[in-house]
Amino acid sequence: MADIYVEADTNLTKAAQLLTDAGKLLDANAPQKWDSGRYDQEGVRLQKAHIAIVRAEILVRQGRSSEALGILVPRQKEFRLGSSFYVLGQALESTGQIQAAIDAYLESVVRPSSKQEEATAALKRLWLKEKLGMTSKC
Repeated sequence: MADIYVEADTNLTKAAQLLTDAGKLLDANAPQKWDSGRYDQEGVRLQKAHIAIVRAEILVRQGRSSEALGILVPRQKEFRLGSSFYVLGQALESTGQIQAAIDAYLESVVRPSSKQEEATAALKRLWLKEKLGMTSKC
């Protein structure tokens, strides 16, 4: 449900509360209930990682990119989806870390993601702004 609020860019405070509630449910019921049910320990870990990424996206949208980086940077080695790298790129760009943002957007573009078009546009925009790959005419 939190994802729907974030995609609609509305009720972000409510979305953050839903993420908190979901995390508490995972913590309260893991591992005894999840191991025999819908999620195993790896499934719970993946759900917690998803919660962290969505929470970071909310923070970026709220103009709190430094806080988002506090969530994203420690988890960066776990990222598999382009959408995670896209959120990282947004947070990095918002904090003025342009080269790192370009790297994150590039990573996002080459991985499967629902954010591929946005990542491509962000990468192109920064690539041109920074004049990367430009050569002078001889």
